Amino acid sequence: MTIFDRYLLWLFIKIYLVCLISFTGLFIVIHLFTNMDEMMTIKNAEGWSAVLVDFYAPRVAEIFDKTSAIWILMAAVFAVSLMQRKRELTAVEAAGIPRSRILKSMFLCALGIVGIAAINREMVLPQVRDQLIRNAQTWKKQDGMPMNAFHDLERGIKIRGANISLTQNLISKIDIQFRAGGNESVSHIQAENGVYHSGSENQAPGIRVHQITYPSQRDHLKSGEMNGTQIFWPSDSPWLKADECYVVCKFDPYQAAYGSSLLNYQSTPEMMRELRKPRAWYGSRTQINVHARFLQPILEFSLLLFGLPIVIRQSEKNVFYAATICFMLIAGFGISILASHALGDYSIVRPAALAAWLPAIIFIPLAVVAYRSLDR
Repeated sequence: MTIFDRYLLWLFIKIYLVCLISFTGLFIVIHLFTNMDEMMTIKNAEGWSAVLVDFYAPRVAEIFDKTSAIWILMAAVFAVSLMQRKRELTAVEAAGIPRSRILKSMFLCALGIVGIAAINREMVLPQVRDQLIRNAQTWKKQDGMPMNAFHDLERGIKIRGANISLTQNLISKIDIQFRAGGNESVSHIQAENGVYHSGSENQAPGIRVHQITYPSQRDHLKSGEMNGTQIFWPSDSPWLKADECYVVCKFDPYQAAYGSSLLNYQSTPEMMRELRKPRAWYGSRTQINVHARFLQPILEFSLLLFGLPIVIRQSEKNVFYAATICFMLIAGFGISILASHALGDYSIVRPAALAAWLPAIIFIPLAVVAYRSLDR
């Protein structure tokens, strides 16, 4: 590595860290002061370590994941613009060194940051998603949370409830809807509450339903498989009370409490396991997310290769002009990704996975052409 490579690399890293740390610090300060009462409650109950380590540290990792590609492009743009203003880039080019070689160290560093972001996305965020899905208002709230509909894809049942308690795995006003077909004597069960049990050696995981309100007549119901689901009734299960039953199912209390926000922090293997489940209860979003996850590092690096040559060609403009062009590129890049994913969600583009590939089909060739134009 030459002296100039080290100089450019240090300039790029310095600008990148300034952008990332400044934005992260600004977020923490604004969030802390707008949620002062809630944060002081957490501090008084658990200490400052809970505020800084448990609450904000996972959010710093999330900010790095969401904004790393933006700061890579911004740092590269500002580094090259500063070199152009001082005529340093012109002096090096006068020695016959092509621009692609001049910027090689910066590209390699950007590739390393993209790799670190991918590792953070796959290994760090899934480990701290319980902290990320809770905000300052619900940090300590574990009981009486509104419940989202939960689908047991293996058995084809849908579980609804008014509220859920994460400390007791208690669902209030529970409604369990079974798969259509088969024995239609019981299409669904309604009760005042139900408690999820993770199972044991003698008992399969499932929900013990209390104070059943529907069906009202249950004396004739026998335990066994009903519409693809194993159900135990008190008529031949003496361990159940007269107004109870036990429904064998797989249930995730956190997913029922937080819904799709929990799925946003899945790792790629977890997403792929979702794809292997029956597809009767979910649309194309999971397919799009899996393909988008594989393509994200490529698209992040393509944004740099596509955006930087545009700024270099505007060598006579100032840094603020370069920043404006940079923000426009980032906005257009993000909007195109959101629009393509929406086309897949609404089945306008089929198969749905193609919607995740549309930005790559558009931007990767443009990035290759732009990179080749550096030496022209």
